[in-house]
Amino acid sequence: MQFSKDTIQNSIQSTSGEYAWRKSDVLKAINELADNDCAILGGDVWLLKNVYENNQAPLAQISQDNIVIGVIECKDGTTGVFNWYSNKTPKENWSDYVRRSMNETEDAIRKLRTENQVKEEYRDRIFYNLVYCNEKEFEELHKDDLQITAPTPQRGMFGWFKNLFRSKKSNLE
Repeated sequence: MQFSKDTIQNSIQSTSGEYAWRKSDVLKAINELADNDCAILGGDVWLLKNVYENNQAPLAQISQDNIVIGVIECKDGTTGVFNWYSNKTPKENWSDYVRRSMNETEDAIRKLRTENQVKEEYRDRIFYNLVYCNEKEFEELHKDDLQITAPTPQRGMFGWFKNLFRSKKSNLE
């Protein structure tokens, strides 16, 4: 998925290629993802900091002098990690998931109210990172998922646990 030039220009980009946007710009990115049939699996709130003012492990490097962190000091003296996710339901078709994940992401960003919770000096340095993929990438990500079913009267709990152990063991080998 390639974002428009305008959307890229209004983002920060990590050295690993991840984008994040200010709240005022993230809705355009969300819409571009949906328009390109990409679902938003979830997202994280990033705080942009200068490496010289930081004493925490960074989430990502932005430039030689700038990093982003995910554990953010709040104005009430606590720290917070702000994120959300949107899982595809088993019977949901891809286009429905794309639209629902877009709506859930917009709703989550609005409800998080991150800028109102963080220290005053951080409000202008908050960015929203979106985790997204298209349908093919999603299928590739989930092709090795364990296919474990709940216990049934025919198999009983012992058979279910035995199957669970076999499945996990084969994935570890």
